[in-house]
Amino acid sequence: IETYFEKPPLKLTPGETIELIAGFAQGGTAGDGGTRVQFWYDSESVDIQPDLVFAYAPWAEDFDGTTEATYSFKVPPVASGGEIEIYASWWNAEPCLVIWKYQAQEAQPTVTVLPMDERRGWSKSEEECARMRQKVADDAQYSRGGPVDALKKGYIGLVVGVLGDVVQEYCDGEERPLPRGGWISTGDCVRTGPNSGVRVQMNDRDDVINGGPSVINIASNSVLCFGKFDVNYDRYPRESVIDLITGAIRVLFKGWGRNDSVSVRTGVTVLGIRGSDVFIQYLPDNDFVQAAVIEGHMDVTSERTGETISLTDNQGTVVVEGEIMGTANITQERWDSYLEEHGLSDADFPDDEIVDGGIIDEDPLDLEETEELLEETGSIGDQEVDVIRDNIFLFLGVFCCFGIVLGIGAVVVLLVIPSRKKKSQ
Repeated sequence: IETYFEKPPLKLTPGETIELIAGFAQGGTAGDGGTRVQFWYDSESVDIQPDLVFAYAPWAEDFDGTTEATYSFKVPPVASGGEIEIYASWWNAEPCLVIWKYQAQEAQPTVTVLPMDERRGWSKSEEECARMRQKVADDAQYSRGGPVDALKKGYIGLVVGVLGDVVQEYCDGEERPLPRGGWISTGDCVRTGPNSGVRVQMNDRDDVINGGPSVINIASNSVLCFGKFDVNYDRYPRESVIDLITGAIRVLFKGWGRNDSVSVRTGVTVLGIRGSDVFIQYLPDNDFVQAAVIEGHMDVTSERTGETISLTDNQGTVVVEGEIMGTANITQERWDSYLEEHGLSDADFPDDEIVDGGIIDEDPLDLEETEELLEETGSIGDQEVDVIRDNIFLFLGVFCCFGIVLGIGAVVVLLVIPSRKKKSQ
């Protein structure tokens, strides 16, 4: 009697279902046999089903002729460096044992940046974009610490850190480079290139509870779109929505009430964040979501299956094609590796590496409003405010000099022309 059995693939991918077939063959005949031969796949790392041995005894009266059995398991999420072991063996026959050992490694993602018109139909009409900004402007009166003047113009966030090449895609589809000091409005998207990143400070400061502002760090090769942003503190509960089209972000969500939330949409998965420091990565090519919470709370919901799980401190999960793969523990070392790999830690935005920039908008705020906003956010220091002021004073000085030259020129013309007329007469 011999057993033939399939070996698992060389590479296991979280969320993948693996099927393994095992069977028996025999040679010769026997009128009476002894103990049944029993085979099984087993593992302490994965849930292999059926959790039964496959018994083979062709000499037994109750033998039904079955010679093959199929086992299966779903690959769970495993932190980098973690291990999975799978066994194939005869029951109670120690020499007949095969072990496959796997060690998890961080995969290098393949990122596809979709054209603007393919991103959930994100590009909107000018009228719709205007309505979205006006909604923020109307609610600015309810702000309890955010920069009211910016909110009145529909601005929901300020770019306080930029590394590398970053593009701001406006609600109506127009694109411009995004520097530090640029404003984000509802309906806008931010697109980062290789070796680049953005740090956005949201206008949700709450002086009443001394909370916020919230901060979003956006990794390289990412696209993040800002949808609904609720600053009406009289509305209960408040909810804001952002869409992670591709890439990775870190969200430090502060200063909101217990039942308020920010929802991050990724494909068919929605992640509801409340008072948290979280990491989210989305790879659209295979609808793969990786989420982790180092502190706080995040609900992960699959719109495809309707399942929801809740993550709290030091927990994470993986969602593949809308199927949630359970929870895993996230150590501080693992969390730090997420931030380091994707350039999402605070240290990745040092002051001397941040590109200086001004307000990017066709209708910029005036000097006093700009200075007040920058001081309120605490993101751009007095030195840079002075630079803005000096530049404006320089412009005014040039304008005055130009006006004086024009005035002198006009006087000369007035004096010269009559004299010529008098001479000709």
